[in-house]
Amino acid sequence: MWSRSFNALLVTQFTVALNDNIFRWLLIPIGKDLVSSQLQQSADLARAVGSFVFLLPFILLAGWAGCISDRFSKRSVMIGAKLAEIVLMGLGVLAILSGDLIFLASVLFLMGAQSAFFSPAKYGSIPEIVAPRYISAANGIIGLTTMAAVIIGGSLGNVLYSLTTCADQALAAELGCGPGQYRWWIHASVLLGVATTGWLASLMVRPLPPADPGRRIPWQPFAQAFRDLRELFRHRVLWLAALGSTYFWTLGLIVQLTIDKLAVPELVGREGQAYVGPMLGVLTLGIGLGSLLAGVWSHGTIERGLVSFGALGITLISLAFALLPAGTGHWNSHPYFLACVLLFLLGSFAGLYDIPLIATLQYESPPEERGRILAAYNFLSFSGMLLGSAVFGLLTSWLGLSSRQMFVAAGILTLPVFLLIVVLTPVDTLRVLFRFLFRLRYRWRVVGLENIPPQGGAVVVSNHISWLDGILMIVAMPRPIRMIAHAKYVDSPLLRPLRDGAGVIGIVPGSKSLAAGLREARRTLEAGGLVGIFPEGGISRTGQIRGFQPGFLKLARGPNVPIIPVYIDGLWGSIFSFSGGRFFFKVPRLWARRVTVYIGKPLQASKSPLDAQIAVQELSGEAVRRQPPRQIVPARRFLRAARAVPWKKKVADSSGVELRGLSLLTAALVLRRALRREVLSGDEANVGVLLPPSVGGVVVNAALALDRRTAVNLNYTLSSELLNHCIRTAGLKHMLTSRRVLDRFSFDLDAEIVCLEDVRPKIRFGDKLASLLAALCVPSFVLERVL
Repeated sequence: MWSRSFNALLVTQFTVALNDNIFRWLLIPIGKDLVSSQLQQSADLARAVGSFVFLLPFILLAGWAGCISDRFSKRSVMIGAKLAEIVLMGLGVLAILSGDLIFLASVLFLMGAQSAFFSPAKYGSIPEIVAPRYISAANGIIGLTTMAAVIIGGSLGNVLYSLTTCADQALAAELGCGPGQYRWWIHASVLLGVATTGWLASLMVRPLPPADPGRRIPWQPFAQAFRDLRELFRHRVLWLAALGSTYFWTLGLIVQLTIDKLAVPELVGREGQAYVGPMLGVLTLGIGLGSLLAGVWSHGTIERGLVSFGALGITLISLAFALLPAGTGHWNSHPYFLACVLLFLLGSFAGLYDIPLIATLQYESPPEERGRILAAYNFLSFSGMLLGSAVFGLLTSWLGLSSRQMFVAAGILTLPVFLLIVVLTPVDTLRVLFRFLFRLRYRWRVVGLENIPPQGGAVVVSNHISWLDGILMIVAMPRPIRMIAHAKYVDSPLLRPLRDGAGVIGIVPGSKSLAAGLREARRTLEAGGLVGIFPEGGISRTGQIRGFQPGFLKLARGPNVPIIPVYIDGLWGSIFSFSGGRFFFKVPRLWARRVTVYIGKPLQASKSPLDAQIAVQELSGEAVRRQPPRQIVPARRFLRAARAVPWKKKVADSSGVELRGLSLLTAALVLRRALRREVLSGDEANVGVLLPPSVGGVVVNAALALDRRTAVNLNYTLSSELLNHCIRTAGLKHMLTSRRVLDRFSFDLDAEIVCLEDVRPKIRFGDKLASLLAALCVPSFVLERVL
């Protein structure tokens, strides 16, 4: 995923979002000052009109933007858009210097036009630059960097306004400086510098072929936009995702404008424009974090179930603003900080909500129509934002709603959206819920996700080790899967809603429901879905795989329905397995159990259940080979033992020297630092030790073990010939010893001899202090990873 082109796209997108927000939040307070600096109604009107002017091009030019994105290379479109941005930033500076509202609005309109052409090229290039399994993660990274740009841009825009607007009214009148005209070269340098950097980054994106080089550019962009909308609405998944994301952007604009109203004047006062930036910053930081988490939690696929939980979070956090205390007029107050916390949480849930929808639009769109579909999506989303701008102006200027009431209204509007999403995506929602609950108790991972075909039907067969296997199959598969289960286990009133929501197919062997269940499973496969079954016919009583029954072969008839073997490892011994001769009534392990799901390569045209059984058994062998060693390595055991009882005596010798746990660990860390700096090279894995059994020998061995090296302890009573044979065999370069040993024995060795007495003067005070602090303060699990 981290190719040069993707990195260049990140930088290009970052600079676009950064400049958009710097310019926009520089213009908003300038516009408020120019319209009216006294009447609050006029300030609200300036916010709404400014947003309207910026968003209008996304609607008017959506048809052209989509066609151009498909007609030409998306790289070329992005480079052209960045060149236009440099010109527009220059015009923006001139507009600010002129103080003319019409000029300012015109430049803002052109900025929106530039972004309208850039957006479909940017989003359409992601599936062309990264592999399909990285689309969600790439969108999460793009979202995170975009939100970082919004944070920096929003804050910097307000700061630039403060730096370039003379606070002394008398001096401003004497100099003839309006808002943004005092030391104007500051914002000019920033705007033009950022635009130029983005243009240079866009040149680093590799050439991308045009999706449809023969497409004609229509003369009527508005008519083309409606043709693109018809194309979008031909695909149910795409238009649902587009409408869902449109709601996100509509609500986002209302919230963004409401933040400005919340800070000025309700929380901080009329002089607190500089504190709008931090509030926007925590909101967008939350969106960035939510976007990143959405990419991580998608696990190499597109996890649409996150959308419903994002909508639920938006609803609850928006309603929580009703409890926000009244402002005190100062930024360093409890209401201001509480508002920032709520905005951060609101942004996090918003990121979880939107990223799966964007990834769905990119992945599910036909490649030759991707630009048109993304342009149609832009048309919808920015129409929604335009509507949001109008709604904001209506509710605040005409109805007089406060900022808290605006947030509550947003929460009330999002509640039916959440319920609708749950109804439309019950399987995805339950999969995310089960995945969250499963991770509370188990540390699980999936190996072989690439073996699940991205499209088409398949029968997934697995060993059956516990009562949790069905839930684990639902949460582990990258695509929705319908499990086949005995009806008596899933037909109770309590479980029936979960069964229907997860799409479980209940059957009763030997009855009519068996034939009906098989027909339902066949329909699912023919529609391109996954069907899961446990061919053993029951939960294993021994932990071993029992013989597979042949019934699942009836589902896999036909050349286009592969059988995918799966092995579940790690649940034997849990309270849900039959270990110990009983289910449930056992003492559970207090620590998290490691569970791994191994997915094998698809089997085509299997005629015997034994083929699938052997494939699952081979996966069980792979599971055994991959199991990490259960014994703790000696270095970690030493570290933990020394930290457990630091004041207890740990080692002593016949010379009367003794060390306690803390002293022993500190001495080992000090010697480790000195040996790394003065004696040993980085690639020296084996180090010779020629010392008698003593406290010093223990310290040397501990220091080498903590440095991830092997101490080769040699017997100093051996002859030089035998010692040199050992040195050659172990590949030793250095031999650690002491002068007492050398004085007593004469050696002629093929390795560099290092006396510990010569190392001691090279130990620095910093070595001792750092080692003592590490031994005292750094947790053991951190030391284990950094040493």
